[in-house]
Amino acid sequence: MNLRKLLLPVYSLLVLIVELFLGTSWKIVDLYMKTERIGGVPCVAFYCIEPSWVLALAVLLSPLLLSYLFVERWDSLREHAKTHFLFGLLVLPAGMCGLSPGGFLGVLYSISLAISFAYYMRKEHYIRNPFELALVSITWLFIGWVLALKPWAC
Repeated sequence: MNLRKLLLPVYSLLVLIVELFLGTSWKIVDLYMKTERIGGVPCVAFYCIEPSWVLALAVLLSPLLLSYLFVERWDSLREHAKTHFLFGLLVLPAGMCGLSPGGFLGVLYSISLAISFAYYMRKEHYIRNPFELALVSITWLFIGWVLALKPWAC
């Protein structure tokens, strides 16, 4: 079996685990979410109204940047890590700042935008290997879905 085809799902799985761990950590969530009691409703969540949400975005993007810098010397993973970073730049703000009803639509829009950008930048590669783009898209769809729906919010 080709080592490259084995490393791509492993890298995507590690991105999924790290981003979901950080994205659902209350220390990070507290940077971009604020809850208040309004009337009879015990918990109303507000997202990205504090300036500290940019710090939360930086914390969530830092593992992607560090992993890209780490795998940059290997040609087999460099472009895959670059695609993950592009998806992170576009999907994380939509997932963090989207409210529950419309948040998932924002994530779908940002994922379609990221797919278009990634495909446009490396068209010849993704025509031959559509599996790579599908793997990154599904990984970030799940990450964006968890961050947009925020089942842990209240």
